[in-house]
Amino acid sequence: MPRCIALAALLCFVPLTYGGDPPPPNPKHVVDYVQWANDTVGRGVADNAADLYREAAAGMKHREELLVLAIGSGAWKWSEEQRQALQQYVQSSALSLERFESASKKRQCFLPIEGAAGFLLGARPAGLPQIHDLSRLVAGRARLRALAGDVDASLRDVALLLRVADHMQSGPLLIEYMLGLAIDTLAYEVLLDLPLLAPGRVDYGRVPAKLAALDTPLPDLTGQFRLERIGMWDYAQRAVQDTDGDGRYDLVSTAGPGHRYILRTELDPPVTLREMIAQIDGFYDQYQKVFSLGYADARRRAKELDEKARAADTTVLGTLSPSLAGFVTMPRKVMATRCAYRVVYALHAHRDRHGDWPKVLSDALSAPSGEKQKLSDPFSGQPLGYRLKEGQPLVYSVGVDGVDSGGEVRRKGGRITWGAEGGDYVFWPRPVD
Repeated sequence: MPRCIALAALLCFVPLTYGGDPPPPNPKHVVDYVQWANDTVGRGVADNAADLYREAAAGMKHREELLVLAIGSGAWKWSEEQRQALQQYVQSSALSLERFESASKKRQCFLPIEGAAGFLLGARPAGLPQIHDLSRLVAGRARLRALAGDVDASLRDVALLLRVADHMQSGPLLIEYMLGLAIDTLAYEVLLDLPLLAPGRVDYGRVPAKLAALDTPLPDLTGQFRLERIGMWDYAQRAVQDTDGDGRYDLVSTAGPGHRYILRTELDPPVTLREMIAQIDGFYDQYQKVFSLGYADARRRAKELDEKARAADTTVLGTLSPSLAGFVTMPRKVMATRCAYRVVYALHAHRDRHGDWPKVLSDALSAPSGEKQKLSDPFSGQPLGYRLKEGQPLVYSVGVDGVDSGGEVRRKGGRITWGAEGGDYVFWPRPVD
């Protein structure tokens, strides 16, 4: 069995579980929800990757210019000097990378939450920036290995990234989920680069099968939204005041040491704690329903909920104006990139078999109907955009705006943007900023 298959088979990932209902908030006797979350979500976690991730993070030296190079477009055009500089960075980080890989093979990962001034809202585990840095460096190492002709080693790095992404996406906080999505994207972009990094050395028909054990659906956001809701409860219990003693809270004031929110807002009308929690729960209950909608409806509804929360600026919810619409689009960006890599490999496999690119995408996709559904554009529900342009394949997603612009991209500050401002996202040919 090829080593990259063996590494994929090592993954017996076990999601975290969430315990019973949290204690109700109490402004007079504040509940420590950070401790509650650590005790509840962390209970029963076996073979935890957390310590190894922390050890890997502690030894990581940040070199932003090289990390940008590691994940930048056009790696097949790196100069010898750039390759050597990145290779030296990889070598100097060998111990951290070794621990990082060991951590990725653990069955579970729960990184203890640390909250500023006790607040659960805005809390995060230590070491997340370093985990992102290590992931970027692994992506760079994967590209270096491909350039050297070692495709199997490059695929092992991709498998490593996908395992780390699974760990992060299983974390109880939205910020961990976001990091997991970013790491997923790093992995699939390496796969999209491979045909240019190691021409003639990639088995396009077998690579998706080799990584199938790690090509798993993205988890839903039920657990993360639960903690986000409880974080809002925590904010409420710590920030509200009843200035006239009538049992209704009429002021929000957060100027505590170490907390990032500094504001003073009168609640209008004043509310009881029960009413305040009902407002918060109503918002998150409605948001949870958004994720069962199709993309266009979900995007519209999320925008409405965010705007409604911002407009209610004299409520506890409105003082923070939660904006969660990005969680409608961000997972779909990962899904589109994953879909694109599989489509691009199918196109290359077709050319290897027949000597030319297919005239229509369906000619290259021999997967059964269930598999073909995985290859649809998550922003449109239709197949990814495909056409031959000057004899070469053009593969693209309609992007965030959901409008097919025929593979035309938009740039901002010289960089290609996802279609929020119009334009599509092109996966092939590989973009070079």
